[in-house]
Amino acid sequence: LQYEDKVDSCGANFDSFKIDQLSQLLDLSLENLINNGNFEAGTQFWWYLGLQGMKLMDGGANGTPKSLLAPNTAEEGGGRHIGLGQYLDTRYFEEGYVYTLTAYIKLTDSRTGEKFQCDLDAYSGAINSCPKANFRFTNHLEENEHMWRNLGTMQETNNEWNLMTGSYIANMYDATAHSIFLYINGAPVNVNIQIDEVLLVRSLPTTAPSSIPTALPSYFSSQSPSAYPTTSPIQGITPTSDLVPSLFEISNTESIILGGETINFETTSGLDSTVLSRKPHIGTGTTNDLEFIVYLLNRDISDSGYQPQLVLFFAPAGTSIDQLTTNDNGFQYFEASVVAWMKEKIYCCNNYTYLQVNSLVTDGTDDTPMMSGTESVNTKMISGSALRLKRSGGNISAYYSFDNGQSWTQFGLEYELPEEFQTAPLKMGYRIKREWKSTYNIATKPSILSGGEIEDDIAEAPAPEPYFGLVTLSSSDNVQAVTLSKNSIEVFEGDISLIVKVDERVLFSTGYQSGLWLFFATAETSTEEILSTTNDADFKNLVVAAVGDKIHYSCCEHTWAFKSWYNKEGQREEQGGGDSYKNMNGYLKLERINGAISAWMSPNGNGWKEIGSTQELPDNLATSPLKVGLRMFKNWAPGYLITASVDFVQN
Repeated sequence: LQYEDKVDSCGANFDSFKIDQLSQLLDLSLENLINNGNFEAGTQFWWYLGLQGMKLMDGGANGTPKSLLAPNTAEEGGGRHIGLGQYLDTRYFEEGYVYTLTAYIKLTDSRTGEKFQCDLDAYSGAINSCPKANFRFTNHLEENEHMWRNLGTMQETNNEWNLMTGSYIANMYDATAHSIFLYINGAPVNVNIQIDEVLLVRSLPTTAPSSIPTALPSYFSSQSPSAYPTTSPIQGITPTSDLVPSLFEISNTESIILGGETINFETTSGLDSTVLSRKPHIGTGTTNDLEFIVYLLNRDISDSGYQPQLVLFFAPAGTSIDQLTTNDNGFQYFEASVVAWMKEKIYCCNNYTYLQVNSLVTDGTDDTPMMSGTESVNTKMISGSALRLKRSGGNISAYYSFDNGQSWTQFGLEYELPEEFQTAPLKMGYRIKREWKSTYNIATKPSILSGGEIEDDIAEAPAPEPYFGLVTLSSSDNVQAVTLSKNSIEVFEGDISLIVKVDERVLFSTGYQSGLWLFFATAETSTEEILSTTNDADFKNLVVAAVGDKIHYSCCEHTWAFKSWYNKEGQREEQGGGDSYKNMNGYLKLERINGAISAWMSPNGNGWKEIGSTQELPDNLATSPLKVGLRMFKNWAPGYLITASVDFVQN
């Protein structure tokens, strides 16, 4: 055996040491690579990353006697780094093998002990994000080099104990690591993580089909699939070799390749890709039915976890492709922009396909406008498969096929659309949900069954004028702040919402840009007082509530957001948030509803993400008349120029 010593790591007088030869042979039949995964041996083999120390708890998942708790309080330095982990036997890690984790997770508020329900779709920095499991592979003794691999994610949140699972295929780098650490962490501060029944299984990968079945029907064949009429897949349009480019627009040319009949999605750079019909389509028959089918010709499987997914959708006639092209963290914005969508999801290393359909419904609410249906099928959707989204009789239905559309299986229910979408012309398309992967390669063939295209301007109603119109703040004109008014009214009562859409934002220099702030102020506060504040702290002390943004010229596609308000006791508080888009033409919103302050951000004005959480104002500010306005702060930038559409709602 050879030992590589870092310089003086064992002390200046270190000479030699004896290593006991490993007596345990590698047990290739071992069913669990985790030691003490049910905690019958107490805390043995487990590590706690934090200051408070892990706790062995009575009671676990599925009636087990014990579980392990990672305390995570703000007072003791808590945060997303807090978690539980175990060093694994590196001899069991070999290139090409699949490692599958299952564990049960319980989340509780460290202050109240109540169950904490995280959001499965929230990004890792959100206030309600879910924990994840990761491998940390460490190579090189002289200069440690860590490589993190995502292993498992939570699959549910409604129960006391919720399933976490995932799979990963080891590569050559991982197989040569001298240290492998399994780490479960990522809960927000003041949320304890409790784990039980931790299982890590090693297996050989399954082999994907090597070729496309020969029975694939031609997209423009006069012989339609048996489930369809014998008319052309696209009514009223003569098939040509460039039909796909003439029917669809694409979000970029780097990751989307249009053929005569096919559309390929391919990137190694993490690009987000969307394909959208250039024009809205009217339906067929008396109920204006529409169908959209995507045949899956081939797809590559990446190294681990969930794979990038195909998402089919119907969208209102006036929807733009920019509104639909979001990253994974912004899928909620996409969902709020469409009428209905369906998607498939597969793992790298098992033979299942998970299907989901969501649709607006007639009895939906503001909080839950859509209904959802899901199904799990023990066949992997690779080549020779198809997805089908249909509007018939004003209802949405979804189908899948594993024989190139020769037969179809419906999943979910039939969802009755709101009246305005039951017969209206709609756009249709599909996109990639990357599942946080940087690489995908998927070949597809789309098909539309409709009554033909119509012009956009026929179907799209003009947007209403914003309440306060366009407002420009410019350093060249020394316009730093404005108090807004209309028809000589400067003070507004009751529930109020101030919504600002950035129409133009000029960037200055190469660092952080000037920040845009929306604010509410008391009726006695003057514009001169607002302008007299020379830093954002003085400004936030002066106003009742405010929300602002900050972006960087070059570092990243991200918007940092900040909310300030006076709490119930009259003390000023702050919360932060953000999202992975740069607010060059997005939205900010500040609201007082039922005496409470909330702040929101959105890249497209459809779906909104809350910044922090809704907070009550003091009694004297909960219903009092307020002024509303905008303010700029330079953030060390040499200048600013923002033109924005400013809307307002008063109830």
